[in-house]
Amino acid sequence: MCILYIDIKTANTTIISLQHVLPLVIDGCLTQAIRDIIYRLGSLARWISSKDIHLSEIPQRKREVIELVCLMEKELPISIFDIQVHLLIHLVEEIEIVGVVNTRWMFWVERFMCVLKRFVRQRARPEGSIAEGWLHHECMY
Repeated sequence: MCILYIDIKTANTTIISLQHVLPLVIDGCLTQAIRDIIYRLGSLARWISSKDIHLSEIPQRKREVIELVCLMEKELPISIFDIQVHLLIHLVEEIEIVGVVNTRWMFWVERFMCVLKRFVRQRARPEGSIAEGWLHHECMY
């Protein structure tokens, strides 16, 4: 019996673990059909987050993502599905319309906001303590 436990804190870690770590961890633990779904999901996540996407790949990826969602519905319990699974189909369509995803993702802004939130010392006037904290941070590093 194989027990898989992953404690993930950030979205970046989620993407990295789905693309690279998770396929290595589950090798031999789950059925072949479920491993295949996870491998294909990792491959799709790598393609979505890549910086260079050719227009000729998009129709093939559309077919693959629809087939992947169908396989997920076939092999996995229906109780785990929510709107996020359906979002996969629209992510590929969105890449076709507006281009690569990494130019629109907000990960770096969210991480920077987390850094700035740590500087808040006085909740009544957060902007002043953020500015002062950032000034101290810039002087130190």
